[in-house]
Amino acid sequence: MTPPPIPPLHLAEVHQMADLRAVSDLFAAVWGRGDEGVPMPSEVLRAIVHAGGLVNAAYAAPPTPGSTTHGSTTHGNTTHGNTAPLLGAAVLTPSADGGGYSMIAAALPGNSDRGIGSALKEHQRAWAAAHGMPTITWTFDPLVARNGHFNLDKLGAVGAHYERSFYGTMGDVINGNDESDRLVAVWSTTAPTPSRTESPSRDHSASLLAGPDGLPAYLSGAGRQERWVRVPADIVATRRDDPTTATRWRQVVREAMEDAFAQRFVATGVSRDHWYLFTPAQAPEEAR
Repeated sequence: MTPPPIPPLHLAEVHQMADLRAVSDLFAAVWGRGDEGVPMPSEVLRAIVHAGGLVNAAYAAPPTPGSTTHGSTTHGNTTHGNTAPLLGAAVLTPSADGGGYSMIAAALPGNSDRGIGSALKEHQRAWAAAHGMPTITWTFDPLVARNGHFNLDKLGAVGAHYERSFYGTMGDVINGNDESDRLVAVWSTTAPTPSRTESPSRDHSASLLAGPDGLPAYLSGAGRQERWVRVPADIVATRRDDPTTATRWRQVVREAMEDAFAQRFVATGVSRDHWYLFTPAQAPEEAR
């Protein structure tokens, strides 16, 4: 099936309460409302902006006066009661290390694979660079293969370390009712985008751990200079249809990734058939 065309987008910083409420509603449409309410209340968004953070949004709208155009995407400085359809939003705050911390980002349901997530992240990146932030950090669920591919391959972030049960047990529609293990992504605001990750060569890899399906899920590459960790094709569906298997996948991936990080590897890509690539971490002097 041919994906829907990428809409013309207008990217803008959000300051007005009406617009912040719309952003809060979008996040609730994606993750739902839990016992504690919506994922990101508009009052919290307003406080983040007031404290020097960024709430940015993607609108389906033609260029506005003062905007600069980059292909089909325009960038404005702020919104003032924007009435165009809201297609996505993201939130960034300053972090203790002098970089930025991306708290949440999402596209309106039904608008995935339309370039909205990429546009939001690149807008974040440009804003962070302009504000002297050398990196942006965020967390994501490593079991969601498409998110891993987007974050590591498309954007060029690096999976720097693994956090067990980062938010505790979550019961929303995406996370199911399981522990919320997360991979911590670190994204340079100046590094180039890497090339696509290839699938591991089974002929030159040794299996270190099997997945719930009995197939290899953790491989040591040729010369032991890389590791590969496999995740399921659709963990969200597995969590819905077979929670026990979903939990087993989390346990296997946790064991494999924690071992890879303990061996001083970092996650640098995800192949199209759902294998995370781990390569040796650079020493600080090599990363300059």
